[in-house]
Amino acid sequence: MKRNIVLIQFLAAVLFLCSACTQEPLFYYIYMEIEPIKPVIGGAASRFVRDTAGNIYTANGDLWKFDLSAKRWSQPPTPGGKIKSVATTTSKLFIINYDGSLYRDNGAGGWDSFNISGIQQIYGSGGVLFAGNGDSVFFMSEGAAAGSGMTGLGGAGGLLLGAVESSGSHYLVTKNGLYSTPSTPGAVTLLRGGDFLGIIVHNNVVTAVDGNAIYYLSSGSVVELSRGPSFTGALASWDDGVNKILLAGLIRGSGTYSYGYREFIWDGTTPPPVASFTPGDNGQYSSDPDSRYSSTIGKYAVYGLIATPPSFVYNTNGKPVVFAASTKDGVFSYRSRGGSSPQWNGENNDY
Repeated sequence: MKRNIVLIQFLAAVLFLCSACTQEPLFYYIYMEIEPIKPVIGGAASRFVRDTAGNIYTANGDLWKFDLSAKRWSQPPTPGGKIKSVATTTSKLFIINYDGSLYRDNGAGGWDSFNISGIQQIYGSGGVLFAGNGDSVFFMSEGAAAGSGMTGLGGAGGLLLGAVESSGSHYLVTKNGLYSTPSTPGAVTLLRGGDFLGIIVHNNVVTAVDGNAIYYLSSGSVVELSRGPSFTGALASWDDGVNKILLAGLIRGSGTYSYGYREFIWDGTTPPPVASFTPGDNGQYSSDPDSRYSSTIGKYAVYGLIATPPSFVYNTNGKPVVFAASTKDGVFSYRSRGGSSPQWNGENNDY
């Protein structure tokens, strides 16, 4: 009799918890918690860039390179100092230090320096490097010894936040708007005003983001693709050889587990509006439904995003590896570990 009472009490407790789980997501998130892995790239990592071979770069005071062939992160030699950011053009790698010094990899194990200082932002666009110092923007060919200044970007045009090349033109975003300039940069055209934060070419379509919405360029016009929530400016293209989707980092969500990034099932041709999804909620795209996304990178604002190309097959489900940079807690990754199904956790380089 006593045993039956204990059993009934146990079953009642289980039913209570299950009921609570259906009403309060917190129980589900606690269940989804896993032992965290300490990221090998700690702290605040910069945005990710890639070279023409597909290798990925970022910086957190040190320069890091993910070699697709070696399947590992390494730290290439640098000219010294703390590395703030990195950019790639068609065939060159550039870095800036926190002291504003600009360097270019010379391809022979060394770095070319420039008689310029105070650089705060650098972005590669085709064979051209664009750089800003907070007051102005200049550009130079990837192999040149010096650059030229640009005008027409507005009063705070120096706060450069992205540059891409598409169909023979360059597109730049600043705190004042989205601009275009010819293949040999010169006069600029304002395409849309606004406080823009990032830009990429997604499936051959120029795509930009401000704090509240994502836009794309169509026949010379800037079209709103989707609005909200609050974006960081991090954008990435994800392609598994079948599906092409857009990823966008979030700065603020509605709760502890609602930061991270969002998926837009968009190949560049679907007319707006395009809905966004929490990774794993709409099928098996950049994350599996059971990838522990919510209890890992989903708890952090994401300021850097990049996915490996379809040719890089590492995950057991055949999907691309995704890297995401948080503001201060390092780089996370969605990938297989030890032959297991892919999950989100700190990127620890155990390939």
